[in-house]
Amino acid sequence: NPDEAVACGAAIQAAILNGDQHKNVKDMLLMDVNPLSLGCDVEGELTSIVLERNTPIPVMKSRVYTTTHNNQSAIRFTITEGERTKTKDNKILGSFVMQNIPASPRGEEKFDLSYEVDANGILKVTATHQTSKRKQGIIIDSRSSGKMSEAEINDLVSKAEKMKLLDQREENRIYSKCTLIAICDKIKFDAQSNDTEEANRLLILVEDCLTWIHLHPNAEESHFISKHDNLLKEAGSVFTNFEQDKDSRRSSHVLRMNKITVKYYLEDGRACMTSGKIKDDLKALESFRKAYNIACEKGKLDKMAEASKEIGHVHRSLIEKSENEKEKPRHCIRAARRFATAIDQSPQKGRLAITKDMHYVADTFFSLIQNMKDEEKFPTLKSFMRPLKNVKSIDNKPWNEMLFKCYSKEIELYLTKIDMCLGKEKFAAALIYLKDLTFSSDQASFIAESNTEKQKISELIFQMQACSNHANGLRLINLSENLLDGILEKQVDAVDRALFALDHLNEAKNLTRELNTPIFIKAKLFEGKIFLDLILNKEKAKSCFEEIVNLTLSTEKYAENEWFNEAKFNFEQLQHQEDKAANPDISRETLLNELGDELKKLNKASETLNNIQFISFLFSTFPPRHRENYKIPKSNTEKKDYIRLSTFYHPDKVDADVYGQKYQVLCEEISKRINARFAKM
Repeated sequence: NPDEAVACGAAIQAAILNGDQHKNVKDMLLMDVNPLSLGCDVEGELTSIVLERNTPIPVMKSRVYTTTHNNQSAIRFTITEGERTKTKDNKILGSFVMQNIPASPRGEEKFDLSYEVDANGILKVTATHQTSKRKQGIIIDSRSSGKMSEAEINDLVSKAEKMKLLDQREENRIYSKCTLIAICDKIKFDAQSNDTEEANRLLILVEDCLTWIHLHPNAEESHFISKHDNLLKEAGSVFTNFEQDKDSRRSSHVLRMNKITVKYYLEDGRACMTSGKIKDDLKALESFRKAYNIACEKGKLDKMAEASKEIGHVHRSLIEKSENEKEKPRHCIRAARRFATAIDQSPQKGRLAITKDMHYVADTFFSLIQNMKDEEKFPTLKSFMRPLKNVKSIDNKPWNEMLFKCYSKEIELYLTKIDMCLGKEKFAAALIYLKDLTFSSDQASFIAESNTEKQKISELIFQMQACSNHANGLRLINLSENLLDGILEKQVDAVDRALFALDHLNEAKNLTRELNTPIFIKAKLFEGKIFLDLILNKEKAKSCFEEIVNLTLSTEKYAENEWFNEAKFNFEQLQHQEDKAANPDISRETLLNELGDELKKLNKASETLNNIQFISFLFSTFPPRHRENYKIPKSNTEKKDYIRLSTFYHPDKVDADVYGQKYQVLCEEISKRINARFAKM
């Protein structure tokens, strides 16, 4: 009741002035306040508030202002009093001018404008040029300049209340207009050092724009914004690194003028909630949002948390009452955002209520998204989990239990999706999903307290690791396939690329040997084909195919698979070739007898020389003359050198018609000894 408040204040002040020693007023002090906002006229004939209405005095406050035109040499500071947006609607208390400002682009010369009101209500305004430290100011004494009566003050405030929405729209419109003028001035200034055809064309656009502003000073805000965006785009194509921060100021006039408190809106919202009707819940939601916005403006964290909790509670109520199944997940997401915002600042009792509501919200949400299509399910899941992940760790067991449940369900849903991706060999997508789960699994491990929770997260992490091995196994096999895609055995780098592919396949086998037999077999089959077709080591190739056949027959799970049939065929072919070689015909025996001296040298070298010496011996004594441009293999490992060496002497690559059968048999004997050494490495 304003009248009662005034009467009470007057009685207390009278008692203090009369020296009343009553205990209720003995230590009481009534604070004087400035009755109206004090500000300064700025660009666009707007009033920029420095000291808001009802600020306790004495007080001192400063704001920074800048020049508004290029090469501006003087600036006038007009001091205003009132609550309206436009300066012409407020009372002008006085003004002063600061001269001899250095020529600079608009916005570069800055001034600290300080407002100081003493205990007697005398206002002292001082402007200080930041660069030169020059000062200019004015002193305004309301006692001599005409102090307004209480009725006049109330009339001005009442009129400002009625006009607040119109004032806010006008303020935003002028902001956009000033932003457009600002970019025109910046382009004109930058164009002084850019005498190009494009810059001149841009200047013409600027002049056209300024003319349009002059002819249409009362244009709509959207028109100013559209022209600003077009000019900014054109300037970016002409000037290198052209930047101009779009004026993001928006009027807070309505909020500043609003006299209704956070408490009022909270009570109003709770009253609406008592009916149990959806339409009243929506009214409550609007009240709680207003309470939150006012609390934000005033920086009251406890009230922000209280309003957020109430907003979340409304969404929880709407989840229960709504018949629209598509709306329910949205209410769940909004409730989660609000509860996550409120939990940290809420008292213990409030946290219990939030956690109870959040349990219901989480259970409902995960039930609702089960039947969604994947393209809708996972973006919705991300939106729900994001605010929960942003909550800093708090020592609250019920909340952590709820959070653990959400993390677990999220991981389970993603693992189902990852299994589907791996079934289609979409390893890249699977690895992205697994990366997204890292934070969730880490947090779930951190907050798990009970043995049940610890066992649950251990099982989920084990599944994630198995999926990771599976996906990386597929990735490494794919890398190997890409390395050897279209390769020919005679290519200079064929062996090098084959060796890189074998490294990838070995890593893939190590990742999948224990947990994923099909991927292990796929890598093993590919390895065998490389040894057979590129490395030309039939013994290693046969070993690979034989292992696949034995592994498949032992499990009895994959006997119908295509890769089993391929491995079995290759193994049988190589076995047949070995059996045939074990029963040589007479002509081969004859050739071996003719090679007696060469074989003696070969056997002696094989028995006495180390691996490096044996390579040098072969190239000096039995050079592979059927190969063009051959070089002694020299790599970082002997194993790789011997793989290359076996390709040099493989008998299948010797043309007997050109080099003779005797030379072909010699190469075969050399190849046997090379492979024997390789097998021992």
